[in-house]
Amino acid sequence: MSLSFTRTGTALACALVIASMLAPVLAMPAAAQSNSLVGTWRCVQNSVVVSVDVMYQLFPDGSAAGQGSITYVQTHRHYPFQNAPGRWSVGPNSVVMQLFPPNHASFSIEVGPAPNGDPNFLYYNQPNLASGGMTETTCQRLG
Repeated sequence: MSLSFTRTGTALACALVIASMLAPVLAMPAAAQSNSLVGTWRCVQNSVVVSVDVMYQLFPDGSAAGQGSITYVQTHRHYPFQNAPGRWSVGPNSVVMQLFPPNHASFSIEVGPAPNGDPNFLYYNQPNLASGGMTETTCQRLG
């Protein structure tokens, strides 16, 4: 999750909030972290450049599989895919999921805890410095 702030205090406060929300998961041993996130997640990412809608299957060994689609907003180019291999990991303040679709370059999404603290949701909403717009990603545990 890339965060930029104009005031150090705001950045520190935000980092503390994110860390406290992930603390129950991150305080666990690596195996327990994996088990708490293992399962099926649906993630939708929207920005001014691209829309991504993916069903991820996260496995205990850090591998992943996914199916879904990538659509470029301005050109309407659409890349559906199935059975894309991938991987995932838990970082200090986020979860990163990466897929390698056969018909598109690999891509990653990075999400943190949901604002309401619900462990069945992951969320990201930050300015996209490259496009000048916002990037919002929401993930929901399905099983």
